[in-house]
Amino acid sequence: ASSKNSAEEARCPGSFHLRGVGEVSLVPTGWGGGGGEAGIAFPEVLEDGAVEALVGSRSYFASWCSAGKYDNRQYLALDLRNKTLTYTTNLSAAGCGCNAAFYLTSLRQNRRASECGDHYCDANSVCGVSCAEIDVQEGNLHSWHSTLHGALDHAGLAAGYGGGGRMWNGPRDWSPADYGPDARCIDTRAPFQVSAYFPVDGRGKATGMEVTLTQRDKACPLWTRLHGYGGMAELDEALAAGMSPIVSYWRSEDMQWMDGRGMDGKGSCWRDLPERCGESVRFYDFAVRPAFPATTATTTTKRAPAPSPGTAVPTSPPGRLPAPVPLTATAAGPTVAQAYFAGVLTLLATQVAAILAVWGLCTVWARFREAAGPAAPAAGVSARTASSSLQSLPMLAELRGAGAGPAEWGESFMLTPRFTPRSARQLTRQGNV
Repeated sequence: ASSKNSAEEARCPGSFHLRGVGEVSLVPTGWGGGGGEAGIAFPEVLEDGAVEALVGSRSYFASWCSAGKYDNRQYLALDLRNKTLTYTTNLSAAGCGCNAAFYLTSLRQNRRASECGDHYCDANSVCGVSCAEIDVQEGNLHSWHSTLHGALDHAGLAAGYGGGGRMWNGPRDWSPADYGPDARCIDTRAPFQVSAYFPVDGRGKATGMEVTLTQRDKACPLWTRLHGYGGMAELDEALAAGMSPIVSYWRSEDMQWMDGRGMDGKGSCWRDLPERCGESVRFYDFAVRPAFPATTATTTTKRAPAPSPGTAVPTSPPGRLPAPVPLTATAAGPTVAQAYFAGVLTLLATQVAAILAVWGLCTVWARFREAAGPAAPAAGVSARTASSSLQSLPMLAELRGAGAGPAEWGESFMLTPRFTPRSARQLTRQGNV
C-alpha cells in the first residue's frame, strides 16, 4: 500500500510480532471513505516487521484484519498496569509541523462506529466520540510530548520538551541540548528506543506513566514521569478494561502547541512547515514486558495544551490554556542539605572526642608525675657527700695529733653536713642542687 491507494482498494497492511503478546495485525483508517480526510494514506508493514507510517495515515493494533470491514472487537485491549511497553522509532523525516505519534485509546470499548466509521475515539473527539487517551509519543525532530488525557480533558497532563504560544509554554523537562538533531542524549536524526512504564500503587491501581528514551552509544537516557494526574482513576479503569495501541503520522501549520518556541523562547520551531514533512516515519521492535527497573531520577511535570493527533486534518491549539501545575516527585530519602549537616555534626563530634581523649591522658600523666616526685639527682649528691668526707679526714688527723679525744672528733664530724635522699630532694626543690 502507498499514499496513492484509494479507499476502494481495501487491503490489510500486514502483521508483525509483538513480543509478550503475540502476532498483531495492523488495521488502517480510511476504508470506505472514512478517516476524516479525502487524501488519507495507508500504512505498510515491512518485511522486518516495522510499521511504516505514511504522512496522513492512522492505524490500529488488532487481533485480526478483515479488509474493508471494521469491528471494535478486533482491536487489541492491553492492560499495561505494572508493565512496560517498548519500541523503537525513527522520526528523522519529521520536522517542524510534523507529528509522529504512538498512543493508546479505548477503541475496543467503543461500539459506536463514529464519524470515521472505524470506531475511533480520543480525548479530542476527532471523529465525534470522546474516550480516555494516553499519548506515549507525539513528536518530531525538535519536540516530544507524553500526555495523559481523561475522556473530556483536551489539554491533559504533559511532559517532555517543546511547544508553547505567546502567553504559555509547553513542557520543559528537557532542552535542545538533550533532545534534538545532534543532541548529546537523543540525536533525533537516528532511531532511538522508547519505554513507557505504568506504575501501580499498593492496591494495584495505576498511578501515572514513566517514559524513558535511550539511544545506542549515548550514555544519558532521558526520563520523565507523569504523576498526580487528577483524572488517573478514569485512566486506571481504561487500562484495566484494555487500551488499543495506535500509530499515526500527520502534519499541520498549527503545530506550535507541540514544537513552537513558547513564551520563554526555549522551543525550537519558529514556524511550522508541513510541506517539508518527510513521506514516512517508522516504528518497530514492539514488546510488552512485565515490569520496569526503578529509577532514582526525579523530574517535574506540568499541565500543557496538547491536542490529539487523531486525524491528519490540521488542528488548532485550544483557546483556553490552563495554568501550569508543578507536580514534584516524592523524596525517597534525606535531602542534600540534611546529608550535609549530618556529615558536619559527625565530624565535629569526632574532633571533640579526640580532644577529650588527649586531655584525659595528659591529666593522668601529670598526676602520676606529681605522686612519684622527680628523681633524686644521685650523681650530684654522691659527689658532694664524697667531697665532704675527704675534707673531714685532715681535720681528724689534726685532732689526733693534738691529742684530741673522741668527743672532739664527734664535734668535728657534726660540722660536716650529712646528706640523705630526703635532704637532696629538699635542696633540689630549693634550687641548691
